Amino acid sequence: MRLGLVLFLPALLIFEFAIAGISSSPQYAGRSVCAECHAQQDAQWSGSHHDLAMQPVTAKTVLGDKDNKFMVRTEGPDGKLQDYEIRYAFGVDPLQ
Repeated sequence: MRLGLVLFLPALLIFEFAIAGISSSPQYAGRSVCAECHAQQDAQWSGSHHDLAMQPVTAKTVLGDKDNKFMVRTEGPDGKLQDYEIRYAFGVDPLQ
């Protein structure tokens, strides 16, 4: 019985220290971190429609009229029409 406790307690302490270092709210590591182990998949995905599906709004990423500011007029939380600046474009040619 004592031998079991002698072996179990150190293992329990090691486990406790290990999980104490784990973040309680996981965060996205980022594309470059994933690409370190998945270079082939990253190369295949790079430049694909999936890769380009959501991009920051710029004159290069938005199809249509480009007047340096991209706005949309739609209902706000109060139900009244409001103008909002568009920050991201969804889709890529020809589906935007």
